[in-house]
Amino acid sequence: MTLAQESVMAWLRDAGLEPRELQQKAIDAGLLEGTNMMISSPTGSGKTLIGEMAALRAVSNGQKAIFMVPLRSLALQVGKTIKERYASRGLNVEISTSDFETSGSTLESCDVLVATYERTDSLLRHKAAWLSDIGTVVVDEIQNISDSMRGGRLEGTLMRLRKAFSDVQFVILSATVGQPNILADWLDCKLVQSNHRPVPLVTRVLKTSEPEKTVRDLVMNSIQKSGQVVVFNRTRREAVAAAQRLGPHVQRQLRHSEKESLANEVSSLENWSASLPRDLVSLIHSGLAYHHAGLDFESRHLVERLFKRGILKAISATTTLASGMNLPARTVVLTSIASPADYKEILSANEIHQMLGRAGRPGYDKEGFGIIITRSEGERQTALDAYFHRIQDPENDEHERMPRFNPVRSSLSTNLAEQVLVAIDFLGGAAVSDLENTFFAQSYLVHNHVRNPKSPVRPLVLSELTAQAAIEKHAMSETVHAAMQGVLASTEIREESEQTLGGLIQPRSGGGYTCRFSIRPQKSGVMEGPMCSCGRPISDEGILCPHLVALGITASKLAQSKADFIIPLALGETSPVATLSKLGLIEAGSDNRLKLTALGSVVCKLYLRIPTVRELLALLPTVETSQEMLDLLGHIIMLESGRNLGESASRVAAELILTSDTCETISARNDIDVGDVRLVLEMLDWVLISISTIAEISNLKTVGNGIHRMLNELHSNRYEGEKNVNKQ
Repeated sequence: MTLAQESVMAWLRDAGLEPRELQQKAIDAGLLEGTNMMISSPTGSGKTLIGEMAALRAVSNGQKAIFMVPLRSLALQVGKTIKERYASRGLNVEISTSDFETSGSTLESCDVLVATYERTDSLLRHKAAWLSDIGTVVVDEIQNISDSMRGGRLEGTLMRLRKAFSDVQFVILSATVGQPNILADWLDCKLVQSNHRPVPLVTRVLKTSEPEKTVRDLVMNSIQKSGQVVVFNRTRREAVAAAQRLGPHVQRQLRHSEKESLANEVSSLENWSASLPRDLVSLIHSGLAYHHAGLDFESRHLVERLFKRGILKAISATTTLASGMNLPARTVVLTSIASPADYKEILSANEIHQMLGRAGRPGYDKEGFGIIITRSEGERQTALDAYFHRIQDPENDEHERMPRFNPVRSSLSTNLAEQVLVAIDFLGGAAVSDLENTFFAQSYLVHNHVRNPKSPVRPLVLSELTAQAAIEKHAMSETVHAAMQGVLASTEIREESEQTLGGLIQPRSGGGYTCRFSIRPQKSGVMEGPMCSCGRPISDEGILCPHLVALGITASKLAQSKADFIIPLALGETSPVATLSKLGLIEAGSDNRLKLTALGSVVCKLYLRIPTVRELLALLPTVETSQEMLDLLGHIIMLESGRNLGESASRVAAELILTSDTCETISARNDIDVGDVRLVLEMLDWVLISISTIAEISNLKTVGNGIHRMLNELHSNRYEGEKNVNKQ
């Protein structure tokens, strides 16, 4: 054993810990020798401790470690655990989840930094000097790289971390996913896999015409046998309603001593800081609670703590909080497979199994139960096909269902303009060819593309988009080649206007189809896009039908100027470089190398999304009144948070700035969850500073002065205890 290895094992012994099967497997694979490693295993198998061990190895070598997590709640949870576990060793652990506009100089003295993905990204953009002392980077829940809103930023962060610190050990933690070897290969990590669960899991997909009764029966059956239950619901409203329906039934199961414990907990001095809604207080007295992002952090933490102690018997939560909850229960019930964002879409297999995987409490349960509720035979079959493989047992010809997992896909293309901006800053300037062929060639997007035979011709295009380039981003190479050779179909362009290109496509195999690329708006305001009479113009993977490919390639030859304008827009494709240039964020030097403008440099460090910047640059010059400024402020907060708060956003922002009323008072007055009020409060300082900075650099003095007044009022009316945010 090396000195560092002996040191880590001593740290574990002092904390009363001994490596279990998965941790020992990682050690044997070289974890404590600095080997890059990806751990893929079920929920509750001990991945977090592996991350801790890697961090301790860095500290033992006189270096620092960063532990990246997806959510603030997880950062606080992981940071608290590490602090308490190794307190006797004097380990300096810091937690940082916000302050995107600062370089985090106060973090320089820490040994281990537990930070959200976004805060780590922000520190990299600010080029914090102390980052050169990093010896280990731990990335938890790496499957979030597929997330459409956050995944692109995570992918960009990992690309820059690997390029900037080639000697750093990367330890990647993942729930069980499909084809983890592809992700491990991209990260140059040794893959350590395990399907072992501390508690065996039994999964069922139930069809019922009475879902509420079925959920109640499942919950009560578990509680009556001394089990705990988590019920996942699609929306906040459904989570609250389910808890209220279950309350009287759960309460009847409570012993007198349990009722007293609950009453003491709710009224104790320890919980005064949690401003619990009245209906939640009543439910807690009944032995259960709801849990969603509309609650403030203290209330969610209280609910989690009472559940972990066994005082609460059940929690009714939203599916959106599944990744942030470390709440094992004997039974997990999923009331809907519909996506929270769109009820017409279903949750991914990885999301489903992450929730079901929380069933089974180590040390308490012999087995866990994960139940999916469906309302028809068709929905049940959809769930079975989407989430399970049907495997035949060769010994008895019976079939069993095994979990199906989705491969982790890149979502870089949804955030490409921002990542191009950050890459140019990181590289100190770059030519488009260097960005495409060198920097982004190392992306997970391109890595996936090379290994996926069903990938389109081009994974990304950074410069000006032609019709052909846009088609190549959405078509297989053989289809494009056949279309260019004229052997795919006979194509006649019959419609050509400022907004549409259409035609008749007659495949060589026979038949005829009418196709169109259109940027004409529908009544809903949504652009028509690509259309084809085949009924399947574009697949779920974004691949065009061969008829549209034939039309697009022909149009690019016969109506090039219109095709180059209409087809990329119809496919939702824009050139990242052109977008950044039009916004004034980048410029080309005499050597054709792109570099950031003064505005681009500011935007990069402020950590704003490109759509936000576009809105600010367009709307700031039109702002004349305080109300217009507040409306813009609410709009920007919704853009950056991804939450649709409607008109409440600007009203809440105004009251937080202009009054000293509590978040609870503002919540009640505006009929909005207190968690949403606190979200606005947590974002206000950063958003106001960002708007002020952009107004100043755009020479909008009147707007800038108005923002400064709002900042001063915010600071005078709000005190640090109200913010209740652990900022570093």
